[in-house]
Amino acid sequence: MITRFKNRIGLVVALIISCLATQAQDVAPVEKVANAFTNAELESFNAEEISWLNFVAEDSYQVSYMPGKERDLEDLLARDPEATQTNINPFKAQILPGSEHQYFRIGDTGYVVIFYSESRCQTLLDRKNINQQPH
Repeated sequence: MITRFKNRIGLVVALIISCLATQAQDVAPVEKVANAFTNAELESFNAEEISWLNFVAEDSYQVSYMPGKERDLEDLLARDPEATQTNINPFKAQILPGSEHQYFRIGDTGYVVIFYSESRCQTLLDRKNINQQPH
């Protein structure tokens, strides 16, 4: 009787671990990513690639108010007319992390968008993943 109970507990634990592992692999694209790629493209990406794309869409940049500093920067609105300081889509603006940070102004608002370099993005994503792991 005890052996059968232990076997059932073992089976339940294995099932839970399996479900958690499957859930960890099922990374859904955020809206910005879903809108930037076709369904076929999205299906071709693995969980790690979707995580990277989600990070680029949501966390690969910062917006700062820097009136006067933005004069010589390219206007982000030329790449994405719908961009605002609270609504930026790197994919729509066709800005992907490169070897260096990239700087753009948002019209004449005084706001500057700093798109991080690929190495900075990878560091930030690694930190985010470590912080999201169960302790």
